[in-house]
Amino acid sequence: MSLKETQRLTCQEVEFFADDELIEIIPNIKLPVINLIVGDFGPFEVGIPVTVPLWLAVGLKEAKRCRILPPSWLTEEKILAKVEEERNNPNSGLVQLHQHYMEIASKLLHVASDDIEQPFKIRRALEDLLDLRTNKLRKGLFNVRERTPFVKINNVSWMELNSLRGPLLEILCTFASLDNSNETEMPSTREEQSQNAPTQETEYRRTLRKYQ
Repeated sequence: MSLKETQRLTCQEVEFFADDELIEIIPNIKLPVINLIVGDFGPFEVGIPVTVPLWLAVGLKEAKRCRILPPSWLTEEKILAKVEEERNNPNSGLVQLHQHYMEIASKLLHVASDDIEQPFKIRRALEDLLDLRTNKLRKGLFNVRERTPFVKINNVSWMELNSLRGPLLEILCTFASLDNSNETEMPSTREEQSQNAPTQETEYRRTLRKYQ
């Protein structure tokens, strides 16, 4: 098993970490405070917004016990603004987004599309955003030209970081193992790893589209 395979998480594992993100719901039932390991949530009153973990919001929504209030950034207008910002700055770093934007958006588009305005347009905008950010990350990966113990990437989300982890670790290990006589081979190694990155990207895109 390669280093890339041992270090990379699956989409489902990354989504698990996003499940504890807090989100607002409007319940249609009355419940007392729910005591959980991560904290206490409630009480739940009909028609009164309350903040809960994403996994609990999804469970209540699927049981038809609440309406989910999408996060403020999950609108067509705001996502398209991020798309334009990424497109207008192709040589700069990634624009700032929620660290679990793809996982949260995908899950809400699946279970609560009736609570979201223009869900199909939002999904298309998210795919455009994913394309732009993936191209930036792949370009940055290919431009790693020096031996270094680490690579700093600003504003990268969990899903995006996970897509880079395997190829990037292999590149850094290659730098560490190469001696001076082999330094001329480094560009082809980087190109090979950069071309391997789309495998995980395709998996993430499938995660988004499975909720259509």
